[in-house]
Amino acid sequence: MSLLLFLGPTVVGLFLDNLTPPQGNSPYEPPTGSNPTTRTIPAPTGLPPLPDPATVEQRRTYLFSNALYAQTLSGQVDCTVGVDLVRVTDTDLEAYLNDFVGCLMEAWSGPVAAAGFELPRPTVTVYTEPITTRCGKSETENAFYCGADQQLYLAYDLLSFFPRLQDARFMVESIISHEFGHAVQARTGILLAEYHYEDESPTTEEADQWSRRTELQADCFAGLSLRSMAAATGLDDTDAANITQLFTLLGDTGLGGDHGQPSSRTRWINAGLASDTPNQCQTFSAAANEVE
Repeated sequence: MSLLLFLGPTVVGLFLDNLTPPQGNSPYEPPTGSNPTTRTIPAPTGLPPLPDPATVEQRRTYLFSNALYAQTLSGQVDCTVGVDLVRVTDTDLEAYLNDFVGCLMEAWSGPVAAAGFELPRPTVTVYTEPITTRCGKSETENAFYCGADQQLYLAYDLLSFFPRLQDARFMVESIISHEFGHAVQARTGILLAEYHYEDESPTTEEADQWSRRTELQADCFAGLSLRSMAAATGLDDTDAANITQLFTLLGDTGLGGDHGQPSSRTRWINAGLASDTPNQCQTFSAAANEVE
């Protein structure tokens, strides 16, 4: 589980990512027992369904030899970053992050298309009270990607958990880059392929390892994203060290867990920051001791 916070059996802490199998291609039904006063986020319409492997062979292809891994991200993404995390309002933060998603789209749209997939642009919702999405109800103090509506979410109060990093650059951008990494996984078949393996795992330990492989790959994809805009943003060694510290702080505590130990999260964010290709993010073929 993630650092600092546990919110119940389905909301497990920072970087929840709401990785319950998305019911993304079926009509939305409010979760049983949902609070009628909870803000409900309307789902967008017209989005293509997520690629879902039809066979075991296709599952393995999506996870282990996905055409995405052969692509390269440009190192010339034109992006400007910078937001005062201490003073920014939730409304302004939401606008800023939706602009930042444009940078992420510039980094990933070409590689995803070259791999034979499509990447609709997700929106970011910044929320200040519990919300209900097509993935169910989510409390605050969280950030996640919802596969059922293919959108990104960030709780405004999450920023208060990193007081020592609030003056550091790339903190909120790192969080959204991780969640966007799940969007890339979802749109290239990786996410639903992993869900099948996780769902069929005979033990909790095995299911958690599948989850960790997914989460750590999203960390690595976040590193690739930030590296792609390094020239334009002036990302330097100090920034990289702060980014690494953030992901280290978000590591699972204790044995097991579904997101990755601090050492594993450090390993994979650094792998992304040092590379320009998703080939360096093949967590699904990594040794077990690399995804603890």
